[in-house]
Amino acid sequence: MDMNVSLRMLFTMIKLIIFDFDGVLVDTQQIVNKLEWQCLAQYGVTPSLENFTKRFSGETAQSIIERLKEEEHS
Repeated sequence: MDMNVSLRMLFTMIKLIIFDFDGVLVDTQQIVNKLEWQCLAQYGVTPSLENFTKRFSGETAQSIIERLKEEEHS
């Protein structure tokens, strides 16, 4: 089956698309913060969850790691 035909069929089946900007329908920020905090704890980074959330909430994982590296070398 042609890819264009498959896409057209898919789009005719879709009735509704919901865009959830974090916090409108589901607030995942607390879940993400806890998961990132747990991952970093495995590598010896051990701020409290509350401190971690205050400092890094909303940042990308790459940004968090870069900031922690900078702090380690300063």
